[in-house]
Amino acid sequence: LIEKIVVPETWFFRDRVPFDFFARHARQHWRKRESPIRILSLPSSTGEEPYSAAMVLLDNGFARDRFQIDAVDISEHALRRAMLGIYTQNAFRGQDLRFRDYHFTPVPPDRYEIDANVRECVNFRQGNILEMDTWIAPASYDTIFSRNLLIYLDEGPRNRAVESLYRA
Repeated sequence: LIEKIVVPETWFFRDRVPFDFFARHARQHWRKRESPIRILSLPSSTGEEPYSAAMVLLDNGFARDRFQIDAVDISEHALRRAMLGIYTQNAFRGQDLRFRDYHFTPVPPDRYEIDANVRECVNFRQGNILEMDTWIAPASYDTIFSRNLLIYLDEGPRNRAVESLYRA
Protein backbone atom coordinates (compact mmCIF):
# COMPACT_ATOMS: atom_id res chain seq x y z
CA LEU A 1 0.00 0.00 0.00
CA ILE A 2 2.81 2.42 0.85
CA GLU A 3 4.32 2.05 -2.62
CA LYS A 4 0.96 2.91 -4.18
CA ILE A 5 0.26 6.07 -2.18
CA VAL A 6 3.62 7.84 -1.87
CA VAL A 7 4.25 10.80 -4.15
CA PRO A 8 7.83 10.55 -5.46
CA GLU A 9 7.73 13.85 -7.36
CA THR A 10 11.07 15.62 -6.97
CA TRP A 11 14.05 16.88 -8.96
CA PHE A 12 17.56 18.16 -8.38
CA PHE A 13 17.76 21.59 -6.74
CA ARG A 14 13.96 21.80 -6.55
CA ASP A 15 13.17 25.41 -5.66
CA ARG A 16 16.75 26.67 -5.72
CA VAL A 17 16.25 29.21 -2.89
CA PRO A 18 16.63 26.74 0.04
CA PHE A 19 19.82 25.36 -1.50
CA ASP A 20 21.26 28.84 -2.01
CA PHE A 21 20.50 29.63 1.65
CA PHE A 22 22.05 26.30 2.68
CA ALA A 23 25.23 27.14 0.74
CA ARG A 24 25.52 30.59 2.35
CA HIS A 25 24.90 29.16 5.82
CA ALA A 26 27.50 26.43 5.31
CA ARG A 27 30.15 28.92 4.15
CA GLN A 28 29.43 31.38 6.98
CA HIS A 29 28.98 29.01 9.91
CA TRP A 30 30.63 25.66 9.19
CA ARG A 31 33.84 26.49 7.32
CA LYS A 32 36.09 26.21 10.40
CA ARG A 33 34.01 23.69 12.30
CA GLU A 34 35.93 20.65 13.50
CA SER A 35 33.13 18.11 13.95
CA PRO A 36 31.34 16.71 10.88
CA ILE A 37 28.17 18.46 9.74
CA ARG A 38 25.09 16.23 10.05
CA ILE A 39 22.19 16.62 7.63
CA LEU A 40 18.92 14.72 7.51
CA SER A 41 16.74 14.53 4.40
CA LEU A 42 13.31 13.14 5.19
CA PRO A 43 11.55 12.13 3.04
CA SER A 44 14.39 11.56 0.63
CA SER A 45 12.27 10.02 -2.13
CA THR A 46 14.47 8.96 -5.06
CA GLY A 47 17.49 10.89 -3.78
CA GLU A 48 17.43 14.19 -5.62
CA GLU A 49 17.22 16.34 -2.48
CA PRO A 50 19.97 14.70 -0.40
CA TYR A 51 22.23 14.47 -3.46
CA SER A 52 21.57 18.18 -4.13
CA ALA A 53 22.65 18.97 -0.55
CA ALA A 54 25.82 16.92 -1.07
CA MET A 55 26.60 18.78 -4.29
CA VAL A 56 26.14 22.11 -2.49
CA LEU A 57 28.65 21.18 0.17
CA LEU A 58 31.16 19.67 -2.26
CA ASP A 59 30.88 22.67 -4.59
CA ASN A 60 31.55 24.97 -1.62
CA GLY A 61 34.81 23.27 -0.73
CA PHE A 62 33.69 20.86 1.97
CA ALA A 63 35.51 17.53 1.83
CA ARG A 64 33.40 14.37 1.98
CA ASP A 65 34.69 13.53 5.45
CA ARG A 66 33.46 16.90 6.78
CA PHE A 67 29.76 16.04 6.50
CA GLN A 68 27.28 13.20 6.67
CA ILE A 69 23.88 13.13 5.00
CA ASP A 70 21.28 10.65 6.19
CA ALA A 71 18.44 10.21 3.72
CA VAL A 72 15.30 8.47 4.95
CA ASP A 73 12.15 7.48 3.13
CA ILE A 74 9.26 5.15 3.82
CA SER A 75 9.30 3.76 0.27
CA GLU A 76 11.64 0.85 -0.43
CA HIS A 77 11.13 1.37 -4.16
CA ALA A 78 12.19 5.04 -3.98
CA LEU A 79 15.24 4.13 -1.90
CA ARG A 80 16.35 1.49 -4.39
CA ARG A 81 16.14 4.07 -7.18
CA ALA A 82 18.07 6.59 -5.06
CA MET A 83 20.87 4.16 -4.31
CA LEU A 84 21.09 3.19 -7.98
CA GLY A 85 21.74 6.86 -8.79
CA ILE A 86 20.55 6.82 -12.39
CA TYR A 87 18.12 9.54 -13.43
CA THR A 88 16.03 10.52 -16.43
CA GLN A 89 15.69 14.00 -17.88
CA ASN A 90 12.68 14.55 -15.58
CA ALA A 91 15.04 14.86 -12.59
CA PHE A 92 16.68 17.93 -14.17
CA ARG A 93 14.48 21.00 -14.35
CA GLY A 94 15.07 24.71 -14.25
CA GLN A 95 17.35 27.09 -16.07
CA ASP A 96 20.72 26.29 -14.51
CA LEU A 97 21.73 22.68 -15.15
CA ARG A 98 25.51 23.19 -15.05
CA PHE A 99 25.73 20.88 -12.04
CA ARG A 100 24.73 18.00 -14.31
CA ASP A 101 27.84 18.51 -16.42
CA TYR A 102 30.25 17.91 -13.55
CA HIS A 103 28.33 15.67 -11.15
CA PHE A 104 26.81 13.20 -13.62
CA THR A 105 27.89 10.90 -16.41
CA PRO A 106 25.57 10.47 -19.41
CA VAL A 107 24.21 6.95 -19.77
CA PRO A 108 22.88 6.48 -23.30
CA PRO A 109 20.33 6.90 -24.58
CA ASP A 110 18.80 9.46 -22.20
CA ARG A 111 19.84 8.91 -18.60
CA TYR A 112 22.45 10.29 -16.21
CA GLU A 113 24.38 8.54 -13.45
CA ILE A 114 25.43 10.50 -10.40
CA ASP A 115 29.16 10.44 -9.69
CA ALA A 116 30.41 8.15 -6.94
CA ASN A 117 31.93 11.15 -5.16
CA VAL A 118 28.42 12.52 -4.56
CA ARG A 119 26.75 9.14 -4.03
CA GLU A 120 29.16 8.22 -1.25
CA CYS A 121 28.15 11.31 0.74
CA VAL A 122 24.62 10.03 1.35
CA ASN A 123 23.47 7.17 3.58
CA PHE A 124 20.01 5.90 2.64
CA ARG A 125 17.69 3.99 4.96
CA GLN A 126 14.04 3.19 5.28
CA GLY A 127 12.06 4.86 8.03
CA ASN A 128 8.78 6.48 8.98
CA ILE A 129 8.75 10.02 10.38
CA LEU A 130 6.06 9.00 12.87
CA GLU A 131 8.51 6.48 14.35
CA MET A 132 11.69 8.52 14.07
CA ASP A 133 12.10 8.98 17.83
CA THR A 134 13.03 5.27 17.93
CA TRP A 135 15.90 5.64 15.44
CA ILE A 136 17.21 9.20 15.77
CA ALA A 137 19.01 10.57 18.81
CA PRO A 138 17.92 14.00 20.09
CA ALA A 139 19.87 16.98 18.73
CA SER A 140 21.79 14.83 16.27
CA TYR A 141 21.41 17.00 13.13
CA ASP A 142 22.58 20.46 12.15
CA THR A 143 20.15 20.80 9.25
CA ILE A 144 17.00 18.95 8.26
CA PHE A 145 15.48 19.02 4.80
CA SER A 146 11.86 17.95 5.08
CA ARG A 147 9.86 19.43 2.30
CA ASN A 148 6.38 18.58 1.07
CA LEU A 149 5.79 15.95 3.74
CA LEU A 150 3.65 17.67 6.34
CA ILE A 151 0.99 18.61 3.78
CA TYR A 152 0.07 14.92 3.53
CA LEU A 153 -0.51 14.44 7.27
CA ASP A 154 -3.56 15.17 9.39
CA GLU A 155 -3.17 17.51 12.36
CA GLY A 156 -2.28 14.89 15.01
CA PRO A 157 0.39 13.07 13.01
CA ARG A 158 1.66 16.40 11.63
CA ASN A 159 2.16 17.75 15.17
CA ARG A 160 3.99 14.54 16.20
CA ALA A 161 6.20 14.78 13.11
CA VAL A 162 7.08 18.44 13.81
CA GLU A 163 7.94 17.60 17.43
CA SER A 164 10.20 14.76 16.27
CA LEU A 165 11.92 16.98 13.70
CA TYR A 166 12.45 19.65 16.35
CA ARG A 167 14.06 17.14 18.73
CA ALA A 168 16.33 15.87 15.95
